[in-house]
Amino acid sequence: MDFQRSGSGPDPARIVSLDDLARELGLLRSRAARGTRSARVSLEDLAGRVSEPRSTIHAYLTGKRLAPAQVLDRMVIALGATSAEQHEWAEAWYRVTAYRDAAHRGTGALPAARPAVVRQLPLAVDDFTGRAGELAELSRLFGQGRPGLIAAVTGTAGVGKTALAVHWAHAWSATFPDGQLYVDLRGFDPELPLPPGQALAGFLRAIGVPGTEIPRDLAERAALYRSLLSGRRMLILLDNARDVEQIRSLLPGAPACAVLVTSRDSLTGLIAGHGGHRLELDVLPSGDAVGLLRALAGAQVDAAPAEAAALAEHCARLPLALRVAAELVGHRPATSLAELVSALGSGHPPLDLLETGDDARTSIRAVFSWSCSRLPGSAAQAFRLLGLHPGADLQAGALAALTGTATVTEAQHALDVLTRANLVQQGALGRYGMHELLRAYAGELAVATDTGPHRRMALTRLFEHYLHTATHAMDLAFPGHRQHRPDLAPLHPLATPFPDGVAARNWLDAERANLMAVTDAAGRRGWPHHAIGLANTLAPYLGSGSYVAEALAMHGSALAAGVSTARPAALRSVSG
Repeated sequence: MDFQRSGSGPDPARIVSLDDLARELGLLRSRAARGTRSARVSLEDLAGRVSEPRSTIHAYLTGKRLAPAQVLDRMVIALGATSAEQHEWAEAWYRVTAYRDAAHRGTGALPAARPAVVRQLPLAVDDFTGRAGELAELSRLFGQGRPGLIAAVTGTAGVGKTALAVHWAHAWSATFPDGQLYVDLRGFDPELPLPPGQALAGFLRAIGVPGTEIPRDLAERAALYRSLLSGRRMLILLDNARDVEQIRSLLPGAPACAVLVTSRDSLTGLIAGHGGHRLELDVLPSGDAVGLLRALAGAQVDAAPAEAAALAEHCARLPLALRVAAELVGHRPATSLAELVSALGSGHPPLDLLETGDDARTSIRAVFSWSCSRLPGSAAQAFRLLGLHPGADLQAGALAALTGTATVTEAQHALDVLTRANLVQQGALGRYGMHELLRAYAGELAVATDTGPHRRMALTRLFEHYLHTATHAMDLAFPGHRQHRPDLAPLHPLATPFPDGVAARNWLDAERANLMAVTDAAGRRGWPHHAIGLANTLAPYLGSGSYVAEALAMHGSALAAGVSTARPAALRSVSG
């Protein structure tokens, strides 16, 4: 039952001294006894509930001694305090502790904050372009006037999370007249992540608490932080968070304060446990990507719009890569836009071309590496081997084949970890993909980490997976053409089972681009039997759907593979 604070009920907000604490505990004891014959809960009963001696509880209730924080918490719970009230009693405990310590020093007051407004936002990036929808969504969320709103901007490395958050925070700074707090938590950084206690100490100093009066204990720092923000209207920008545990202590209790977080992690715990709102940031749309190049490189983009559009795609429309490319063509006379596009399209490693060389924070390889450095072993292996997959996306079964895991469930778990880390993106129908620069980085890691035989075994398993699954799908969708298909062993254990011909046909439609890419890769990289087998197996499907260009390309790959093996029988099979 709620109590009225305007009456005689307990109110932890009135507590400053030990005497205040004793008075309010007495009122809480009286409230807990309502509906009974006693005026208040007895000492014996309360001591039994809290598992403390009667004399000890008596000293706490009479103000002779201050109960430890955890004992006071048990006491107020035993006396029926709600979860919200428990939080207020914890805040009150800190005020009593601070008052007592100040009295011992002869000041008799809580640490006072300076009246100056704190404005810690970093400088916004020049030429911020696009993101109109995302900016509008942040404005809508924070403009609702909901108390204690928390929003998290999440996305992959280099996608512009910090730039968006800082740009929006500057635009809306007037909405938070009591100031803006900012901290780089270094969650994905060459340095170690910033401990929450250190971040809290920085905030407390910023709002005026002398260093000598900052508590050593993390919980006490957080309590003082929440107390001093109470009644203020402030924005707290927590940049580059590692996970929800790093930011939990930095969340203010004041309803007038708002929190904006950026992270490469999806921060599921923040959304589920603290009612936060997630804004997932993707790469830029094509128009905005070219617009960013134009804002940064100017005349060259206007003079060659087709090359600018091609450059944006080579950069995967990733803001960091676009900024590096614009620096190369806009401020280095020896590098023209057309030359950079030509080099990127010639097969030259894109991460070599898009390299600044003088700043790790603008090195695309470096920022990708910080995302990968803390992955568990199975997810790290999965990420590397994804760089070997010749198609644009895949399902868990294909990853299971690549990694050699025993079950599809294990592969799905690795994909879930990579999704939470924003290293892959989940699409429709359980498909997962990554942009081209991440794919290139993953492939580099695979070459650097996994031996040649290990990579060849992974690709063999992958090509086997697609050949077996395609054969099974064709058996159901086109049962009358079995003579065109290779004689394979029973269904591969990781191949996708289909309940009927409709499901099989749907899989063929969804995987058509992948099957073409796999056929081409198998033929070029030394798996001619798989290339020829896929081309022969899928011929009826491609013919029935009038996929003429696809059929010509697939059979051309298979024919080239047959020529490379110098096997006349193989050539007759493909040409037939």
